[in-house]
Amino acid sequence: MIRITVLLAILLSLSACGGDESSTMPAATAFTLSGIVFNGGFGVSGVSVAIMDGVHTGQTRTTDNAGRFNFTNLTPSAFTLRATATYAAQNKSVSITTSDQSVNFDLPDH
Repeated sequence: MIRITVLLAILLSLSACGGDESSTMPAATAFTLSGIVFNGGFGVSGVSVAIMDGVHTGQTRTTDNAGRFNFTNLTPSAFTLRATATYAAQNKSVSITTSDQSVNFDLPDH
């Protein structure tokens, strides 16, 4: 615990030192992908939304009671997003390059 406290104090003092702006590294770019899975105009809860390929393969979210899902800390990339309910599935192509994105699904009636 003492080592962690000392390390934290050192890091805080280093960050407070300031310095030449040109020597700082830019922050990594990370984006958010959000959306809603609909059926008949209503959000569907419990739908699995997964990134199927690319650098974020395997990340999965489950929609909330309003059908919403949210992926955070995504690096610029292109991939296939798949929404899977017990009665239907749908794919969408996604490309995140310069900003947060929103992708909605409209699953067929069951």
